[in-house]
Amino acid sequence: MRGLLWLEKSSARIAYLTVPRTVNVDQTDEAILDCQYDFSRKLNDFIIVKWFFNNEHLPIYSWLPNSQTRIFDPHFENFIDKSYRFSADRYQIYRGIRFSHLHPNLTGFYYCTVSTKEGYFEERKPMTLYRTPHFERFEVQANPHHFNLSCDVDGIMRPGELRIYRIDDTHFESLDTDTTLTPRNDRFQTVRAQVRANYSVPNSRSARSFQFQCTVVYPNTDINITRSHLMTTRNSSSSIYGPPGSFVTSVGYVLLGLLCVFRYRD
Repeated sequence: MRGLLWLEKSSARIAYLTVPRTVNVDQTDEAILDCQYDFSRKLNDFIIVKWFFNNEHLPIYSWLPNSQTRIFDPHFENFIDKSYRFSADRYQIYRGIRFSHLHPNLTGFYYCTVSTKEGYFEERKPMTLYRTPHFERFEVQANPHHFNLSCDVDGIMRPGELRIYRIDDTHFESLDTDTTLTPRNDRFQTVRAQVRANYSVPNSRSARSFQFQCTVVYPNTDINITRSHLMTTRNSSSSIYGPPGSFVTSVGYVLLGLLCVFRYRD
């Protein structure tokens, strides 16, 4: 049963599994997954290397070093560089996968199993593909006790999500939004997302500043690409409206700044 490790008698083990945590398809056209393993030479005739994707029971790629037999899942075969070699050792040559044609369908968990006649060893790691999105606008319209927020972002790959947050010193609140997605006809199947949100200032709210953040989030990763509005209230009798990058002043509010932060962590 996949997911269990049977090690008591096995003379093969995975030394290191390399899977890129995140891949920005605007910066590279490849993703290399390597499954480095140690084994007893007397067992080399029985080694089988298999790669699985997510919870699929059938492997996307299998390799039998002794016979140099390679088997590819047809759904993944066109994405894989079959000529790429990972080692000069004939029992390690094709142990991994090089994806040379990137696609959003490649986002997910990858499992490598190394089997012998006495057992197998398994490890898994996730990989997420994404693009650098284009923030078309992030606008905040303020009334005395109410904010209307609009954020439009193009170039989001699935499973990316567009969210709006309100931030203060002790709170990070995700606002309820209405979202409209427009598919783009491109190879990465990106979408243009438009979100709208409202925030009503509680009567007990004594703070004089409000910060809102429009963020592209990829779940289960550290990819957070944000654009923020910081606003300070001077009185409660007017409103402001301004496009990203502008500096707008009015009787009631001052837009202090617009900060664009890109943060990528592998």
